[in-house]
This record gives sequence, C-alpha cells and structure tokens, in this order.
Amino acid sequence: MKDLICISVLLLNINNIIAQNWSTPIVIGNSNFATRTELIVDIENMIHVVFEMNDRDDFNQDDIYYTYFNGDEWAQQENISLTDSTSIYPHIKVDKMNSIHVVWGEPISPETVDILYRVKSGGEWSTSINLFHESNTRYPIGKIGYEFDSMNRLHLIFMHWPDIKHGYVENNVLSDVKIIKRFAFKQDFKIYKDSIYFTYISAPVNSEESIYFRSYHVDNIIADTSFMSETDIIRNIEGHPIRNPQIFVDSNGRIHLIWIEGVDFTAWANEIYHMYSDDGVNWSEAIDITHNSGTSHFPGVVIDSSDNIHVVWAQSVYRSSVQTQYIGYVYYNGESWSEPESVLSPVNSWPSLAIDKEDYLHISYDVKLNGEHKVVYSTTRPSTVNIDRNSEDIPEKFELQQNYPNPFNSSTTISFSLTSTEEVSLGIYSINGEIIKKIINKNILTPGVYSVQWNGTDGMGNSMSSGIYLYRIKTDNQVVTNKMVLLK
Repeated sequence: MKDLICISVLLLNINNIIAQNWSTPIVIGNSNFATRTELIVDIENMIHVVFEMNDRDDFNQDDIYYTYFNGDEWAQQENISLTDSTSIYPHIKVDKMNSIHVVWGEPISPETVDILYRVKSGGEWSTSINLFHESNTRYPIGKIGYEFDSMNRLHLIFMHWPDIKHGYVENNVLSDVKIIKRFAFKQDFKIYKDSIYFTYISAPVNSEESIYFRSYHVDNIIADTSFMSETDIIRNIEGHPIRNPQIFVDSNGRIHLIWIEGVDFTAWANEIYHMYSDDGVNWSEAIDITHNSGTSHFPGVVIDSSDNIHVVWAQSVYRSSVQTQYIGYVYYNGESWSEPESVLSPVNSWPSLAIDKEDYLHISYDVKLNGEHKVVYSTTRPSTVNIDRNSEDIPEKFELQQNYPNPFNSSTTISFSLTSTEEVSLGIYSINGEIIKKIINKNILTPGVYSVQWNGTDGMGNSMSSGIYLYRIKTDNQVVTNKMVLLK
C-alpha cells in the first residue's frame, strides 16, 4: 500500500526559539510518494529543495524533484532526474558562485549502478552527467555525501557495499575513485579548511557496532598519502545499535558528532547523542540530548553564526497503544543543551535542516496526511496574513462562516472550522470567479476554529472597488463558497 508522505519546509528565528513561532506549512507540491528530502539556502537566501518522489504508475520507479522559493512564491516542482530507471538518495549543495548542484544514485538494474549529477547555473540546468558507473556488481549505491573544497572541487564519499568510496569531480568526471573503508556503512563527512573529517559505522561484530572517525587533507587523499589512523569514538560494548552519525565543524574548528543509539537490538526505543573534539583524537563524554520515551530518529543538524548547534528529529511516542509523531527540537549554546521541545506535527521521517545568513532555520520532512502526498513550506518571517486559531477544541462539523462585518468598509473577518487535519486554501474572487487574492494558500491546518482578515485589496496591494465578492475555502474533501459585500 502506498504511504502518503508530505515534505514540509519551515523557518525559525534563532534569537526567539519557542514553539509558537513555527507557522503552519504551505503545500508546494503533490505526488504519489515523496520522501528523502534535502534543502539548502543559497548565497541570496533563496531556499532550494530536492526530494525523492514517485509520480508514476509503477510504485518502484522514483524520480528526483526540485523546487525553490525566491522570496515571493514557490516554483512548480520539477523532475530533474528524467530517466526511465528509479532515482534515489538526492543531495543538494550550493557553491561559491551560487550554482546549485544535485547528486543522486540510480540503480539501473540489480547488477548496474550509476551516480548522476546536474548543475543549475544562471537559472538553467545542465544536462545529466553520469559521474560513476559500475556493472557486474551485486550491490546498489547507498548513501551519497558531497562537499566543496577551497578550490571549488566537489568531493563525493558514497557507500557501495561493502565499501565506502571517495572521488572528486574534475571536468564533469568523477576522478580517482578509491576505496577508503571496507565493511562499513552510514558514513558522513565535512570539509573544513581542506581537511576532510570522515565518520562511519563499522559492520557489527558479535552484536557490537562502533562509530569511527578519521581525517585527512584533500590533497593527500587525491595523492593517496598521509591517512590519519582510525580513532574509535564509541564502541557499542552493551550491544546497542548505532545509526546515522552526522559530523559538523564550528567556526573554531571544533568537531561535533550527532548520532542515534538504540536501547538494544530488539527494542524500538532510541535516543540522539552528541559529543565533540578539538583535535579528532580526544572526545568529550557522550550526552543524550533527547532523553524522551519513544523513538527519536532522522536528526537534522546545523550550526549558526554564534556556533550554537540546532537539532531537529522525528519523534514517535506510544501511549495507551496510540502513536503520536512530532518534530522535536533542541539547541546547544556551547555549554549545555536545552530541554527538548515538540514543535511540529504530524511527521513521518527524514527531517533535513538548513540555516540562512540571518540565522533562520529551515526544515524539511515527510508526513502522511489524508491519503495524499504533499510538499509544504512555512516560515516565521513577518507575514501580511495571519491565520488565527481561535479554539483548539475539535468542532463537530466543517463550516465556513459568514464574514463579519458584512457589508464592510476597510476589513472583514472570515472564520471556518476544521474537524480533521487538512490542506486548506482560501481565496477572494470576483463575482465572475476570477481570483483576486489568495488569503490561505495550501496550508496544513489541524482541527480547530480559525479566522483570517481581508483588507479589501488584491494580491498586489491595490484597493478593490465597492461590490459583491466571493470567498471560497477548499480542503482535501470540500469546497464551499460564500458571498460578501464591500462598501466604500
């Protein structure tokens, strides 16, 4: 059965970190199946999102889609993989010239795997470039990561079981591909001042897993010299499963590691941990930063301009056989971690986190909602439209109320009730049905009673003349239209 997944993108002001600041998501795309989202913020503060999506009749054939927000509106989602085979694990980066780079894996057949690559520069996409092709292999491509060095060379580290491999892009060719670790998986890396900091999980030995760390200079790996010896960061002596290590470097060169550790190999409960090192050899004590009952998974991590660390994750909690899912959030001020907060719901998995030059956070993640697949966006930046939630009580019925006052002169209030979580659009129309202004544009709203204001202007801010106007609400299941009168 196809799962419904929704990808959402939201912003949070770093200087005012409270749950109320997270606005309702706005739908920016729909599909049969969407997951594994990743987002970035470019040099001009534009948001770019890629995600894996199935929009075909064949459920096993996924494509890579892309969209961006230019400050005014979201672009139509665009298929950028454009192949007949399935496309997986998209990753997106921006370089020093503000060009957008997207890399993804493509298992052509059970025996053949490719890594493909496209660049968006000056608003135009390049053709797809096949960076890596290997046939007669039994194993597919796994997680792909990539970073730019000071020469703007693109370095890839990817899993091709049982190996983790490294290569760099030169003249649109992945050069010097070599095995850097055998029998390892769930790798991650960052480049800091042309040093590559690399972490991975070793293959389990006697029900034990370990996270490893090594570092080397980009020129040395290209020359195949001077590898640092491995440092065993954390050995799983109690038989706890370890997953998803992520490595980050702050402005002072301190190396931070975030990972997931389970209670044991049979329990579903797990937590997210943090440790750091100033030299890559001596590491701090591991700290549980979520300490919640339930499952904490898929962490997204960024570091702001003040070296504060921000972490989000997907949290699942079972109480009385009922599952509650939400996005959790914590931050680290350099000395201690905040208490975990529940900031957004519902959620399924795959939160991705980015930060802009004004220290606003951007998060994307997937959810299941009403049997449809949605890609959504939200922000805490000042908005000309506020959606006020008047009551958190669940109404007995869906209703679009008559606006008040009516007739009105300068502004009027439009209220409506939702009995379930819905994608909601509400617009103002002429008596002939022409759109005048979008008040709510594909927001995801939970059950409750809401109200919005219309000030008698169109989408460009121009005042409308006296007359009869329509206001229409559309949800996943209903469309209702009412009339109102503007008098001047």
